[in-house]
Order: sequence, then C-alpha cells, then structure tokens
Amino acid sequence: MTLRNRVSVAAAAGVLIVAAAVSSVLYFFYAASLHSRIDAELLDAAQQASSILQRISHSTAESQSTPGISEPVTVGTVQVQLFLKPPVAAGQPTPFGQFDSRDVAVAEHEQPAYFANARHGGQQFRVYTAAMPGMSGALVRTVQAANADDGALRNAALLLAGLTLGAAAVTYGAARLTAGRILRPIGQLTAAAEHVTQTRDLTARLDATGTNDEVGRLAASFDTMLAALHESVTAQRQLVPTPPTNCAPR
Repeated sequence: MTLRNRVSVAAAAGVLIVAAAVSSVLYFFYAASLHSRIDAELLDAAQQASSILQRISHSTAESQSTPGISEPVTVGTVQVQLFLKPPVAAGQPTPFGQFDSRDVAVAEHEQPAYFANARHGGQQFRVYTAAMPGMSGALVRTVQAANADDGALRNAALLLAGLTLGAAAVTYGAARLTAGRILRPIGQLTAAAEHVTQTRDLTARLDATGTNDEVGRLAASFDTMLAALHESVTAQRQLVPTPPTNCAPR
C-alpha cells in the first residue's frame, strides 16, 4: 500500500471512529427521548380518567348497572382501564398480572403512582398505575406497547449508520486528493534518489523552493547533499593525475 493510501485510510478510520461514537450517543439520546415520550403519553392518558369515568357512569346509568371494572378505552395509542368496584385487593387478576400490595397502597393513596414493564401475549408493554382521582380503593391503569417506536428507532439507526459510512467515504476521497498534493515532494525525492542510484548523475536537483515545511526542508537538504557530493567527486577527479596516453619506448 502506498503512503498516500495509508494516509487516506488512517484519516477515514479516524473519522469513522469519531462519527460512530457520536452516532451512538445520538441514538441512545433519541431512544431515551422516545421512551420518555411513551411515559408522558401514559401519564397524560391517566389524567383523563375523570372524564372517562363520567362517560362510563353516563352509559351505565342508562343501562341501570353499576360501574366496576371498565372495558379498556383507547386514548390515542394508549389503552386506559379503570378498576372501580370492588376495591382493589391483592391477588386480583388483571390482563397484566395480579394486583399486589403496592397496587393496593397506590389505590389507597398511600404510595405514589408508578411505571412498570409487563408482558402479555408474548409482547412487551409499558404500564402506568395510578390512584383514581377522588376515589379510595380504585385504580386507573394505562398501557402502551413498549415496541411502538421500534420502527422510528430502526430508521434512526439506519440513517446514522449511513451518515457515518458516508462521512468516512468522503474523508477518504478528500484525504487522497490532499495527500496527493502534500506528498508530491516526497514522490519527487524518491524519484530523484532512484535516478541518482541508477545513473550516478549527481547533478539532479529537486528545486524545492517556496516550501518551508518538513518535506520542503528535506528536499532542500537532499539538493544540498547532492551538490556537496558532486563537488567532492569533482575535486577528487581533479586531484588524481591523468596517465599519459603516448609513451614512446627508449
């Protein structure tokens, strides 16, 4: 692999690592915000329990029945269910497991409402349980599928992965163009060294004027070295006497 390719690959790898780290942080922040949104929707639906109870009471009054455990009511993407009568008791079965002592304490307004994860029918759900406003021994429970935002998370992951790979590819291309200009003096230096090795021509020069970086100084030093070596070889040749070519016998 050439030096130009190694520099380009190193630059692209560095950008890939940084972009992957940033994308991972953004993904986890986005996932956390979606989960927070689910909890906010559950809480908002639970706060509509009083209006839902009024509608249930109106319908049960018309049918002359007593409201107890209501059928789930859909509020947006959230299922709302009211547990009114009989009072909530530990061991009472529900679609998401039996009530326990904590649920009883929440219904009696002795403990705060809480969020929990539950499984039902092989699917994961986010559940919010709170006391029924203005009633003792009653609960309101709101439920939403925990994987409701899986599609959005999958699209976000694909988008961030594409941006990460795209950034690495653009960096590689830009690094090749830039490295070609930066490393051109090194290529000239290599070519000059190979030319001197093959031809023994010490008059070759790089002419690295106008550059003051490390590569430019290296090229200038190479020219200085060749000039000094050429002067030394020329001086040695002048000191060595040339043998006569026509010597007549005595």
